[in-house]
Amino acid sequence: MKIIARPAPKPLTKSAPIFGLVAVGLLVVMLVLQFAGLDKILSGLNTQFNSQESWAITVTVIVLLAELAAIPFLLRLKLSYLASITSSTAAVMAPWIWVLVLVWSIGEPNVTAVQFGILGRFNIGWWLLGVNVLWSVFNFYTVRQLNIEKVWYDATGLKPRSELKKHRK
Repeated sequence: MKIIARPAPKPLTKSAPIFGLVAVGLLVVMLVLQFAGLDKILSGLNTQFNSQESWAITVTVIVLLAELAAIPFLLRLKLSYLASITSSTAAVMAPWIWVLVLVWSIGEPNVTAVQFGILGRFNIGWWLLGVNVLWSVFNFYTVRQLNIEKVWYDATGLKPRSELKKHRK
């Protein structure tokens, strides 16, 4: 089987590529802050996970890889089907990892917002959970508007329900 990079599918709305650029901008800012404050992320997560250093390292590596992997699909680069699906999944997964970390840590005394790396000097709260949920919803909406469904149907050879109903009549 030959892996072929294909152009990005036609977006569902005219504003979808702009949303993709905004999502990439947010990811790049987060990545710069996180790489600059990597020691703070690791020590903060180590504290949040009750001195489980392996969990802190695992979560940090997964979230950084997810944030990096999300960029190609959001920029609408030529990708293979598998790369498009992986990149779009990473775009949704990255903020949800931070949601899960916050849910784990909310209510703990003096837990700082480690997701902001070097700027994470303030304590977390419900507001940060809301921001991360909004970030996740925005990324999900953006991926949907960038037409990930077309990539999925082309890659799997399946037909959407709407087309199945047309053929039955």
